[in-house]
Amino acid sequence: MNGIDVSKWQGAVDFAAVKDAGIELVYLKASEGMRIRDPFFYRNYANATAAGLPVGFYHYLTAKNESEARAEAYHFIG
Repeated sequence: MNGIDVSKWQGAVDFAAVKDAGIELVYLKASEGMRIRDPFFYRNYANATAAGLPVGFYHYLTAKNESEARAEAYHFIG
């Protein structure tokens, strides 16, 4: 499967054009560390699914120990 990773760094994405280019799956950055949520996450999700693309999500881990990793995991799923 051909997929792409999308976050705020890509700006406004034309997901219909992405699909027309042969991309079959989109992974969206949802969060990073303990405080950051991608500001384009909801918009990207809505636009990707409207274009008929399956979507997955990921968290960019910055933890330095197990307790921080657990806290970040809860931040991601919260």
